[in-house]
Amino acid sequence: MLKELTRAAQQCPKDVQQHNRRTGQIIRALLIEAGRGELVELWRLEQSGPCDYHDIGKGSSDSDPLAHCSRGAALFSYAYEEALDGRERIFCSIACDLCRYHHERWDGTGGPGHLYGEDIPIIARAGAVADAWDHLSMDNPQMPTAQKHEKIKQRAGFWYDPELVAALERLFPAWPVE
Repeated sequence: MLKELTRAAQQCPKDVQQHNRRTGQIIRALLIEAGRGELVELWRLEQSGPCDYHDIGKGSSDSDPLAHCSRGAALFSYAYEEALDGRERIFCSIACDLCRYHHERWDGTGGPGHLYGEDIPIIARAGAVADAWDHLSMDNPQMPTAQKHEKIKQRAGFWYDPELVAALERLFPAWPVE
């Protein structure tokens, strides 16, 4: 199963592959810092984790900015049905949640399901913060790190889970931006 998922991930444009990898690293770090490191280990399958696949559904010519969410979720839903054991099913279920819900907002204004607060799976809440951090870092390399963090912090409680924004703040001085 992982070989097929890896092949699917490699079909994404190179910049998306790199973004998935960086965002996955940040998601894991956020969850560990927020005291949820046991989830990172629980979700791991071989040397891979579901954190690395949030934008696997992204193509190069999407007119709908959220289309990749449903494509990625569909891929992992299919993989879930084909999974051979419970660990593979956990992996696929968590990856599906990340793909589908990482554009949800803490206040319910996101999409596609307009979930809010803790109704949004923790993996997707961490994915939203990590995705924003990576986009700010890559799209604005000259912006001071403190300013990037402030942009995310201003949206804590609106777009982002305040607990995970606080975890980002604690991680921030040591976090390397590639």
